[in-house]
Amino acid sequence: MHPIKNAQFRLLLATRLSANLSAGFFEVAVIWWVFETTGSGALIAAIALVGSLSYILVAPWGGVLADRYSKKSLITLMYWIDGVLTAAAGVLLMLGQLHLALIFLLLAITNIATALRAPALGALLPLILPKESYQQGNATMGLAVSLAGMSSFPLAGVATAALGAGGALLVGAGLILVAGLFMAFLQEPRLAPATEQAASEQASGPVKAAPVASFIEGVQAVLQNSLLLSVVVTVAVLNLILAPLTVLLAPYAALLTAGAAGFGFLAGAAVLGQLLGLSLANFWKVSRPLAVIVPGTVGVGLSLAGLYLAPSLPVAIAALAFGGLCAALMNVQLEVILQTNVKPELLGRAYGLLGSLSMAAQPAGYAAAGGLMAIWPIRPIFAGMAVLVFLMTAAWLRPAVRQQLSTRPVEAS
Repeated sequence: MHPIKNAQFRLLLATRLSANLSAGFFEVAVIWWVFETTGSGALIAAIALVGSLSYILVAPWGGVLADRYSKKSLITLMYWIDGVLTAAAGVLLMLGQLHLALIFLLLAITNIATALRAPALGALLPLILPKESYQQGNATMGLAVSLAGMSSFPLAGVATAALGAGGALLVGAGLILVAGLFMAFLQEPRLAPATEQAASEQASGPVKAAPVASFIEGVQAVLQNSLLLSVVVTVAVLNLILAPLTVLLAPYAALLTAGAAGFGFLAGAAVLGQLLGLSLANFWKVSRPLAVIVPGTVGVGLSLAGLYLAPSLPVAIAALAFGGLCAALMNVQLEVILQTNVKPELLGRAYGLLGSLSMAAQPAGYAAAGGLMAIWPIRPIFAGMAVLVFLMTAAWLRPAVRQQLSTRPVEAS
């Protein structure tokens, strides 16, 4: 039975659709207002940095809260905080009372709210669905979230042009609050009695030490499992390697004499590939994750090699679409591995750690791209990225990991 027939899954899907539709409204409205008001690119970069740092620092502790308390209550509260503050920003902007210092404060708080709810959102899906539906559930959720995120930014641009930055913020706030309303109707499954008792015993410890001990326990659960450690490290390193794409595609389009339109096509090609991959994952049942993960990693490397060799824009677009497809198929399997190899009471912390490391890798990748562009042409940078991705396949071919992924189906620990 497809997960979409599950009423609780549909509520979670609607929640995430509404929340991801809101994503671009804050970013587009705020960035446009800052640029229009100050004309400063440095301030825009500072805004992005504040958002990233807030997420990186808080996401692991969001995992601790997700495992210690009600996931539904945590998510709903964070949506309402996010929505109310975004609405307040819109009203203040329309009244001419929004200042840059307040923008940074609101941005930090709303990103903290996002980081605190993200691990709980990830941990809810495997509680709602049976194990045999994890792949389809992840693929369906990823497809819907990607479509919503892709639609959010052009819709936010139209709203900002039509309603002004303040009006766009109010629309975004409304979408976030609707997400919180959907979540309020979701019925969070209860963990097994033994798990609840263990969680209760942890929660009854010293108030100051318990969260730290709980966080350490989650880290240890990942470090002690070679498969989980490979997943977390490989995802973080791949994000580090692939992050420069965001910086490189505009000058690469200029190199191909494709202009701004070509840049848009290149950026959209990877998203199109991801949507195709997620659609395929809804119907193609994978019993051995290694059969997808290793070719998927190699496929991402071939995509980057294609950018190095591409003689024209259509070839480059095809290479990026292929890379997006491979990455999407691989990401679905990586999520299934995480969900089936982490105990339910530790899953929030595992998601928090993974999210924090992945987000932390991106600013480092941006910085590396800026430094490399100062000394290397664009094409050799793609070649270097391809070589590094090919080398990452070694993480999946380690004997302990290969045995877990190829000799039996992945099982819950």
